[in-house]
Amino acid sequence: LSRWALSFVAHEQAHVRAAAVEVLGQLPFAVTSLTALRHALRDPSAPVRAGAAEALGHFGPRAKEAAGELAARLGDDDWFVRAAASEALRRVHER
Repeated sequence: LSRWALSFVAHEQAHVRAAAVEVLGQLPFAVTSLTALRHALRDPSAPVRAGAAEALGHFGPRAKEAAGELAARLGDDDWFVRAAASEALRRVHER
C-alpha cells in the first residue's frame, strides 16, 4: 500500500495527491514516506500541504528531521496548513 500511495504523491490532480499523503500518514513509518511527505509540504495545493503536515505529525518524533520544514509552514498563506504544521510540530517534539 505504501508503494501505491507513494506513486500518487506526484499525481497531476491535487485531490489525488491529498489522498495519497493522508494514506501515507496512516501507514507505519517508512523513510520513503517521510521523504515524500517532506516534499509534499511544498505542494502548490493547500490541502496537500496540510495533509502532509498532519501525516508527519502522525509519525511523531520519528519525523523530527522535518521540523524545519514544518516550522516554515507556520507562515503559510493557508490557515489550515498553519494549524496542521503547528500540531505536527507539537507531536514531533513529544517525548
